[in-house]
Amino acid sequence: MLANFSDYGYLGVFAALLASGFGFPIPEELPVLTAGVLVGHGDTSLRWWVMIPVCILGVVLGDGALYTAGRVYGPRILANPWVQRRLITPEKRAVIEKNFRDRGVMILMTARLTPGIRTPIFMMAGVLRVPFGRFLLADGLYALPGVNILFWLAYSLTDQVLDAFHKVEPYRPLILVGVLSE
Repeated sequence: MLANFSDYGYLGVFAALLASGFGFPIPEELPVLTAGVLVGHGDTSLRWWVMIPVCILGVVLGDGALYTAGRVYGPRILANPWVQRRLITPEKRAVIEKNFRDRGVMILMTARLTPGIRTPIFMMAGVLRVPFGRFLLADGLYALPGVNILFWLAYSLTDQVLDAFHKVEPYRPLILVGVLSE
């Protein structure tokens, strides 16, 4: 399984991280963990000092894509009368905007660490025109330590991760159906 993925190396990890940022149904932590295993695998030409910056850049650019999508398309979506009646009333939007003004960086960092809300929060940051520098600060505060922790954890547990991959290999079609059905 990893033998095929390692053929793509740095580009494969980077592309998977960007795909995650563009909404492909995989958590971005998975390519980072995979990168750690790929580099920690004994017979590889991949190097950690190249892979870590690739992971950080992929995470930040993927998140930037979510922010940009919110900034470009979000106002039109929120101006829709149906959205204003059913999803985000003007009162609710005012509360969200106030929270972003008061605690923007903390909201972004919390969203970063909470599965399932990263995409809508990062898009809403774009909609509400949170300054891009502030957005990058919050994203970088996670990306540097967060990516490193995940990467080195997978790197140090490469043998155990490979054993787990080999044990679930026969169930790959079922896992794929489960992931795609969510």
